Amino acid sequence: MMKYTYNIIIKAAAVIVAALMLSSCLEKDPKDYIVDTEAMTSLNGAEQIVTGIYTAYMSSGLYSGNLTLLPDIQADMVHAVQGNSNTYGNIWQWDIRPTTREIEGVYGGLYRVIGRCNFYLDQVDELRATLTDDESITYLDYYTGEVHCARALAYSELIKCFANAYDPATAENELGVVIRTKYSEPESSHRASLYDSYQLVLSDLAKAEEYLGKAAGTQGNLNAAMGTLYTMKGDYAAAKNAYGKTASNNAAVQHILNEDYAAARQALASVANPNGTTAYLLAVVNARQNNRDAVYENLKVAIQRDATLKAKAQNDIEFAKYQAEEAFQAIVK
Repeated sequence: MMKYTYNIIIKAAAVIVAALMLSSCLEKDPKDYIVDTEAMTSLNGAEQIVTGIYTAYMSSGLYSGNLTLLPDIQADMVHAVQGNSNTYGNIWQWDIRPTTREIEGVYGGLYRVIGRCNFYLDQVDELRATLTDDESITYLDYYTGEVHCARALAYSELIKCFANAYDPATAENELGVVIRTKYSEPESSHRASLYDSYQLVLSDLAKAEEYLGKAAGTQGNLNAAMGTLYTMKGDYAAAKNAYGKTASNNAAVQHILNEDYAAARQALASVANPNGTTAYLLAVVNARQNNRDAVYENLKVAIQRDATLKAKAQNDIEFAKYQAEEAFQAIVK
């Protein structure tokens, strides 16, 4: 009996010692641990955080995977084939819940980007105050412009995926997304209005332009981004002003919406790397101006560059008056 009691005491003592040792280990920081407030004390530290933001965008939940793939699976002309493995079957059937793994991946991935942007922006002013040479300050401003762009992109994707289309008449009463602009300070977890959500994106783009500067050769891209956001809001006049003389497919779409077909033609003619969409938009412009031969000519080019545009043309209301014609059917079949 005595021996049994002794063994129990020894085992209990061993458990207590092990617990104390584990507790002391948990109270120690890992050797490579960096305190939050010490993570961005140099220009090199700022650059590393910006690199981390781009790394977050490489997540399989975002442009390397679900954010790009899932909308394509949900498109109207996507059909499941017999014998498919039912991979993404719930997405194709629109059987989507907040707990759907792929949707959580998109949502979480975008807020991960935002969190890293906020981490940088919380500390950048303190770092800027320590810099003494103009070159370092210029680099820091460039990084800061990139971070504002990255956060604007993340929020614009969240709005596109998780909020209703923008209607100026109801935007202030429509739910947008949860807005977080600080890394460490507590903020509301309630969804902001759709209006305020868009305003944050536009504000970030304006700050990006301010920091990057017109001399950096980035103004055109920022104007195009702002033009796209205004288009999503339905403010076509502001979008046209933002695009200016930008030569892109998106700029041409905006000119078409404003019924400025000459500007649309000019933008499409100046696109650096024209693709199927470029020719397709030219076909739309010609359809609106009743240039039948040019419609067919540009549709042929569009489909040669991108065969998926066949299905789009067959159901596009822009070509409604041509769709019964043999020449049109010969192109899209």
